[in-house]
Amino acid sequence: MIYPMFAMVLLTFLVFFYGIAMRVRSVKTKQVPAEYYKIFRSSQEIPERIIQHKNHVDNLFQIPVLFYAGCIMATVSGELTTSMVICAWAFVFLRIGHTIVHLTYNKVLHRLAFFIPSNVCVLLLWIQLVLR
Repeated sequence: MIYPMFAMVLLTFLVFFYGIAMRVRSVKTKQVPAEYYKIFRSSQEIPERIIQHKNHVDNLFQIPVLFYAGCIMATVSGELTTSMVICAWAFVFLRIGHTIVHLTYNKVLHRLAFFIPSNVCVLLLWIQLVLR
């Protein structure tokens, strides 16, 4: 389970570093006032991609927290099964797809096609844990 968890950690950091680069560029090009990043409010119109990225980072600390907890529980309990590992990897790949859609063309129905099944993977992981 360490490998799917590490893959999610890598995804999170990639999104994080991408965001830093976007923020620095947005301030340098004067698209966004630096003050905006203090409390994420501005009287000026903020580019959609900046808000999109912030929302995505928030999203990476919601359901994925349950993913990490489930992976850790499966590992330390000694109840780890092949189907749990499959759920974990499926979650990771679906979240990668969700990230790509969200941070590029951001079509909501396409995002949902990744988001809902990824959440089902975490739920299935937890159901397996509880039943074992």
